[in-house]
Amino acid sequence: MAKELGLKRELGRDSYRYPTDVKILWESVDWTYYQLKRVVKSLKGRMPRSKYDKQNRRYHSYCKKRKHTQSETRVLKRSLLHLLNKNRQKSFGYIPN
Repeated sequence: MAKELGLKRELGRDSYRYPTDVKILWESVDWTYYQLKRVVKSLKGRMPRSKYDKQNRRYHSYCKKRKHTQSETRVLKRSLLHLLNKNRQKSFGYIPN
């Protein structure tokens, strides 16, 4: 029991994580993008064009806000889903030039 209390004390309140749809989508987009980079690098090909940088800026500005409007969340989720689908298609169907 003391070990459990010590662990809780080490973690503190700041380490709790509340997964939301947007967070999970962003993590999956980020993961697929870096997997695509690894594949392209190992095959010595060129990285295909992507809107990853734009979505990265949008996601981080969204995270910094305290309150998120419902329409803002919906638009970001839709664009992240679209980017995730494109990254998935590119990584599975990648053919170097």
